[in-house]
Amino acid sequence: MGDAATYYYKSKNGIEPDVRALGEKGLLSFDTETTGVRPYADELLGVAIADNDTSAFYFMPNCPHVPADKLQDNSIPKIAHNAVFDRSMMKRMGYEIDNIYDTMVAAQLCGEIDLSLKGLASNILIRDVVSFHDLKVKVKDLSPAQVAAYSMPHAVAAWCLWHGMDCGDYGGKHYTWEGYEKALRRRGASDIFYSIEMPMVSILSEMELYGAMIDEVALEEMGVEFTRKAQMFKEALDFYAGEQGVNWNSGDQVARILYDKLDLPKGPPTPGGGRPTTSEKHIKKLKGKHPIVNCLLEYRGYQKLISTYVDGIMERLIDGRIHTRFNLTGTRTGRLSSSDPNLQNIPKREAEGKRIRSVFCAPPGYVLLRADYSQLELRMIAHYSQDPVLIENYLNNGDLHLKTALEVFNSPEKRFYGKTLNFSVVYGAGERLVAEQAGWTKMQAKKYLGRYFTVYSRLRFWIDYMADLCQYEGEAWTMMGRRRPIPEFSNPRTVYHGRLESISTIIQGSSSEVAKSGMIKLAKELKGSDNHIILQVHDEVVVQANLKDKDDVIHAMATLLPVRRHSDDLPLGKVMSIDLPVEVEEGPNWKDMKPVEEKLCVA
Repeated sequence: MGDAATYYYKSKNGIEPDVRALGEKGLLSFDTETTGVRPYADELLGVAIADNDTSAFYFMPNCPHVPADKLQDNSIPKIAHNAVFDRSMMKRMGYEIDNIYDTMVAAQLCGEIDLSLKGLASNILIRDVVSFHDLKVKVKDLSPAQVAAYSMPHAVAAWCLWHGMDCGDYGGKHYTWEGYEKALRRRGASDIFYSIEMPMVSILSEMELYGAMIDEVALEEMGVEFTRKAQMFKEALDFYAGEQGVNWNSGDQVARILYDKLDLPKGPPTPGGGRPTTSEKHIKKLKGKHPIVNCLLEYRGYQKLISTYVDGIMERLIDGRIHTRFNLTGTRTGRLSSSDPNLQNIPKREAEGKRIRSVFCAPPGYVLLRADYSQLELRMIAHYSQDPVLIENYLNNGDLHLKTALEVFNSPEKRFYGKTLNFSVVYGAGERLVAEQAGWTKMQAKKYLGRYFTVYSRLRFWIDYMADLCQYEGEAWTMMGRRRPIPEFSNPRTVYHGRLESISTIIQGSSSEVAKSGMIKLAKELKGSDNHIILQVHDEVVVQANLKDKDDVIHAMATLLPVRRHSDDLPLGKVMSIDLPVEVEEGPNWKDMKPVEEKLCVA
């Protein structure tokens, strides 16, 4: 125990280490303990700090001994596990911590599957670390001394994961861990870690803390309307089922009505050999077989909008703003994900999805600006494959979906199907999935995909070549050096899926790196101003800008985010063979956007 119980310590020999010496070794690790997992709402209980593999300190909030100068010294690297969360919590307490190295991101870049601190400590350091799942009570219900005893090993483990350590003997062998600093270099992932992933920590932290303003009145009205429509479809479901009181949110009861009573085709059994599935994927296959199917899909759609977005946003509002969490390790491809709520799943083009976007608004005196990369992933495919038809289309600013419709279906009216085929390549869709998305039979999908790859023959060659190479290596890699293990290659039954997944990883991961590199430049330009990046969803970057600065911010977005061919716009010496343009739009909310007066795309 430390001074007046404001801090605690652990050491190998039980002798209190010198708190004043923290950080003198040039490397600190820290781990925050909080009352919950929402950095914008929950409270900090304390922070554990370590600078070696045996001892650590735990400081209560406002403890005078917190080494604030060392934590905020950007010349000293700080280690954290899930750094966006820890940085956000410390920022709320008044500590501006940057130059952070995240061991969770490092672990993913080094091919680890279990990214938890407990899993990594056990598998790599041969140490036991207690996770919050292991506790009998919530962390906030522990005494300060108990929280300290729980937290300090976390800071030590993070330090060891980064720095390395002698792990001792286990199972008759002696183990030494080199540390992620060296492991990243050995794996060829240092560049993407330092140049792309780590700069995103502070950007995402600031986005989470600042949040996005919500039109609460419009959201409440939307909730009333969605609830009324859900009830309407529930009544229709009761009518077609021929009975009242069915819980249409229960898989067991839905299965009884669909399969036992109405004798509709059953899906595969749920895990464990239970009842036939009632998943949306299977229910969609039943369209046209009974009116109840469309009613069920509509009912579920409105229920999801209500629970995820209407109620989900309302429950998380703080001072009229929503603070979604952005995750660097939420996908294996490197694309950003979000949660609480998941903004990535808001339907972009469906009417109800657009209405959800409309409640994300600008406060008085501000405007929302959106930069949208134009067909980023398809352009990335063109660059990688060097398919002459794709390259020519983009050099001439052509409409690729229309061109595919003309080449494959000989009809401009089939542009939707051309788009379906184009994106099937990006998302690794095979014949079965393409058939489901387009409403074709599997034979039709096979025929149209055959025509597609006759037109884009060089693309076909590149896909086969890269899938073969990835299968040989057992992993796929992106433009900036992210390497993703593809475990499906180890099982003959899943090799085909692994090949599709490898191509998807290359394209989606590389496209994400382009968007991240643009955000890093834009955030640097906006730093210290009254203009903030508030959202990043798929290929869009949304900024809340002060009306006085609008023109300057538009100019920054239009010049810093696009990538010009044969230029040095990308980091790490990467060069594109075609332009990656953006279109900048402005509006009072995320839905009602209009292009800025001057078309600000790369030429």
